Amino acid sequence: EGIGHYLDLYMLSLPLAAGVRNRIKMLERMLGDEIQKKQLPFVMNIGCGSCRELMGISPEVIDSEARIICIDNDNDALAYAQDRLDYAGILPQTVLRKYNVLRMFDDETNMVEFGKQDII
Repeated sequence: EGIGHYLDLYMLSLPLAAGVRNRIKMLERMLGDEIQKKQLPFVMNIGCGSCRELMGISPEVIDSEARIICIDNDNDALAYAQDRLDYAGILPQTVLRKYNVLRMFDDETNMVEFGKQDII
């Protein structure tokens, strides 16, 4: 109610908001397709934020028994993602890790830290 409602309506109608929604849908499709192609895939979500792209494909994640590592440097984002992944039923298949993604430039270190991944 009040002006906040109208501000939300306006902000959600902007092209940027539409772009974010379309990006999430595209990522859901791409990731869902790749997960279904593999047996027990290992997935790394770099700069995961709230993990919104995983919410829409939770049935595919569960069915594939995918193992997912979600990496972000923001504790609040990781806490929020944990709640959402738990609600979606995929938290048991997920590791949330606080890590500075800007330090992920060395392949050997990444292999030691995270192991081999099928989908990044």
